[in-house]
Amino acid sequence: MTKIIETLHNRSDEFNRLINKINIKRSKKEDKYTALLKNMRIVALIHDIGHYPFSHPLEEVIYSLLRNPFILEEKDRILLSKLLENNKPHEIASFFIYWSHLAKRLNDLGYDERFVCCVLHYNIILEVIKNKEIQKIINDLHNIDLHSIINYLKQHDTQIKFLHKLIDGDFDADRIDNLVRDSYYSGVGYGSIDIERLLNNIHVVKKKREYILAFNVRTQGELERFFNARYYIYRHVYHHHKVALFDEAIKRLVIELINIDETTRNMFLNFTLGKMSEEEAILFDDFTIPVSYTHLTLPTN
Repeated sequence: MTKIIETLHNRSDEFNRLINKINIKRSKKEDKYTALLKNMRIVALIHDIGHYPFSHPLEEVIYSLLRNPFILEEKDRILLSKLLENNKPHEIASFFIYWSHLAKRLNDLGYDERFVCCVLHYNIILEVIKNKEIQKIINDLHNIDLHSIINYLKQHDTQIKFLHKLIDGDFDADRIDNLVRDSYYSGVGYGSIDIERLLNNIHVVKKKREYILAFNVRTQGELERFFNARYYIYRHVYHHHKVALFDEAIKRLVIELINIDETTRNMFLNFTLGKMSEEEAILFDDFTIPVSYTHLTLPTN
């Protein structure tokens, strides 16, 4: 929850400085800037809804399911194999959870469900556009109006692509938050970056038909420190040998668990494809794995 709130704060700050420079046609009932900021804040809030228990390490479970031809139905196997070529499992889960549980509610609350989907899942929609078979499977699975989504993206591709980079790019609010917060709680000094100075000197530049982020030359030193800090926190914290050992242990345990326990296997699959009920999805957290393992009757030799 702390991560979500911090990311929302950072993104709202970043969006406030940048969004008024982007031109996207909006409803005449709302001020363009206010509507855009409102929808981008929702994107910030739900950007991580597809993460599995223990986050990234357990994404390997989905690849493991694909390697077993007897576990998945043919449609599910085709869908996942195609989408996983250029997208991560948690991004795919986020896409289907969005359409299963959030899109209609956001629309009822006055948000633009197409805009939120396109910004949040830009790369997945590009993949869907190229593959008619995937479009049919997704329509059968969730009855999504893909035609409307695809047309919306095509109309606003330049702007949507740029806004997507604000939530998934080399300098996005998530990476800013991760660097500062994780540096503080791990006791290292890599997060001592003047983020405010960087944000005050950030600009949107249109080069040919594409928007890009640009920084004033006087921030070069601070920008270099930011990327150096990211390198060192990955090297010495995220990829620390004890962290890697835990990640590998939990990954192997869960892969073994899904091979012998159909309930756990279905939890991961249903979560990824948006087939879980809301109650089940809420309970699908870090406690799920030890509870499943404890209740499992292991085979005896």
